[in-house]
Amino acid sequence: MGKNQEIAILNDLVRATCQSTDRCAVAVRACEDGYRKMVIEQLCEDRRLLLVDLIRCLLLRGVPVPEVRKAVVLSPPAAIPVVDVDVIWIDIEIAEKRLHQALRAALQDPGLSESVRELLSLHYLRIRLHHDELDGLAAHRSSLVEPQSLARRGVHH
Repeated sequence: MGKNQEIAILNDLVRATCQSTDRCAVAVRACEDGYRKMVIEQLCEDRRLLLVDLIRCLLLRGVPVPEVRKAVVLSPPAAIPVVDVDVIWIDIEIAEKRLHQALRAALQDPGLSESVRELLSLHYLRIRLHHDELDGLAAHRSSLVEPQSLARRGVHH
């Protein structure tokens, strides 16, 4: 049962990672701010690296390639009819929180092998680092919103 439990944990992490990656990809396409775009692009890259490691772990545990492909459920790129920075930012925060919780739960699960735990620990540290950056950007969100959208909302600096 240990191998099956570990595969279930890895599949849950794959889903959470795909959701985060998808949300970050949408944000990168919508973002015009140089620094914020750079931070989100780095998040995207980190999630891709995590996804690659999770796929490798699943394959090493004997999960057939078609099942691994089904686990990676990246949705097609979403169209962005109206760019609302706040909505996009909330989507990223929700996806990141879910990924953080799934990763933390996986690391605490006794069904996880030590080698996978060590690998995921590195990704967990990277996620914590970027959460600090995201928190800093969220704190300055009002200065990152375009003046036109602030005027539409009746917000003044």
